[in-house]
Amino acid sequence: VPLEDLNRFGVDRKIDRVSDEWRALMSFEIGRNRELYRSAEDGLPYLPMASRRCVQTAKNLYCRILDLIENNDYDVFGERLRVPTWRKASYSARLLVTPSRMVSGSAR
Repeated sequence: VPLEDLNRFGVDRKIDRVSDEWRALMSFEIGRNRELYRSAEDGLPYLPMASRRCVQTAKNLYCRILDLIENNDYDVFGERLRVPTWRKASYSARLLVTPSRMVSGSAR
């Protein structure tokens, strides 16, 4: 998390629990990331198909992690939030089976 954003939202660098300031910061950062992911989609058609599938898969899985953080009330301190291996495999397999289909959004 950028130091300037921690300062902007009044969050101590040594924070180890969720606070209202932390929630506001995380909401801001998640929104920023989602916008970056959306804008990155413009470049996907310029990638070779194999690379495109890898980048699309990574983008969707990272979007899913953002969903998990939100659904966990922005608490990233208690446990590591991650996409289960079976879901990663399932999503990756779908893109391999239908290579011309570029799925947008979260890998749910």
